[in-house]
Amino acid sequence: MYEGEGVGAVLEAKLISNEWRIWSANIYIDNCASITTTQLTKPNPGHYILDTLHKSITEIQKKHTGIKITLKWVPGPKEVEGNE
Repeated sequence: MYEGEGVGAVLEAKLISNEWRIWSANIYIDNCASITTTQLTKPNPGHYILDTLHKSITEIQKKHTGIKITLKWVPGPKEVEGNE
């Protein structure tokens, strides 16, 4: 797990949880390996960050029933609207 991307995803999930009346959300990550790692169940260094991300997403799904959350790869943060 790449900790920087993992922590960024957790922070994005926290921002999503503060929104109202949303039905879908994208979490952008600029590292393909980090996205793949979110599907692993075998413990590895930094796995606690994944656990936090999964817990955050579960809490969002409870608050926003039916929400679709997608992790997306982006080649660089400059290509995400609103990112500086």
